[in-house]
Amino acid sequence: MGLRSIFVTAIGHSDDEPLLQKVADKAFITPTSLGQYLYDTYVSSLEERSNSKARLITDITRQVELNFQHEVNDLTSKLAESVAQLQEARDKAESQKIQFMTMLTKAKEREKKRIVLLIIVLILLILLFFITK
Repeated sequence: MGLRSIFVTAIGHSDDEPLLQKVADKAFITPTSLGQYLYDTYVSSLEERSNSKARLITDITRQVELNFQHEVNDLTSKLAESVAQLQEARDKAESQKIQFMTMLTKAKEREKKRIVLLIIVLILLILLFFITK
């Protein structure tokens, strides 16, 4: 791991200052103070780990929420686009319906005129038949 060893002392009492304490990386006045330091380090490591987990959970939650919101926005956009396309198709169908109805009405009018004309021609033929007889 590349960690280097440290030299720690915890001998004597608060009044003592042995030579080892002067050359040590970390010197404690008593073994009890070393124990307290190790305990405090352990507790702060646990707190840091807990805070790291909480931050990680918060970050992941935030990322999931952002991804979810992005997906919701995409789907909302696609839905709006589909609704617009559907409305466009309805408008086109309505326009075609109106065109067909207009064409049908005109065809019916032409058919009525043809029938009337045919009746007139038949009447004239009948009259002509009776006159020539």
